[in-house]
Amino acid sequence: MKYIKLGLGVILLSLVLTACTPDTNDLSDLEANLLSQVDRSQDDYLEMMKDNELSQLIVLDSIQYGAFTDVDSDEAMVIFKFIDVPHVGGLNRKMVLICDANTFEVKLQHTFVADHVELHLLQRNDLRNEILYIGSTSYQGETVYGIEWFDLSTGEFERKSIIEGDFERNAAFFFSNDILQIFELSYEDYEPVYTYQYSLFWSQTEAVFK
Repeated sequence: MKYIKLGLGVILLSLVLTACTPDTNDLSDLEANLLSQVDRSQDDYLEMMKDNELSQLIVLDSIQYGAFTDVDSDEAMVIFKFIDVPHVGGLNRKMVLICDANTFEVKLQHTFVADHVELHLLQRNDLRNEILYIGSTSYQGETVYGIEWFDLSTGEFERKSIIEGDFERNAAFFFSNDILQIFELSYEDYEPVYTYQYSLFWSQTEAVFK
């Protein structure tokens, strides 16, 4: 009798796991819908590769939900990664689509180009998200970092200043738990040396780095 109970338990567990598995057809339909809305003219690489289908050039990477353009909006940040991009085009090149979370109608599109792309959400007290981009690219053994902060409330990817002026060209960045750490990147015997400089804290209340 216990063997019969065990068998039923395995069957029930199998059914539960099956029910929780995402429908790959739905995901494929979603990806096709998003691809049909991509504007090639906003990306120089896609324009250059116009003889290729978009499905040969980019693939769905991740989806994050939240409010981006307006406090009361129900939206999704959809990230596509590029396939087999040459170094000059950014090895980790990524495209961001801001969409309506229910219909997945695309509202905004922006491409980030680097060998390594990081995208972080900066949440405000009103629960709207802004976006912090950190990218790094290496040439001839040396790495250069880039950083940009975007506010989407104006209906576009509007850059905002993190500090007065610009960071030093040899600055490197690490962001975690609302803390942006700035390092000086130098080299000794061709090995990178990261020297800590200072930290900036993201204030959700004031929506600034302090």
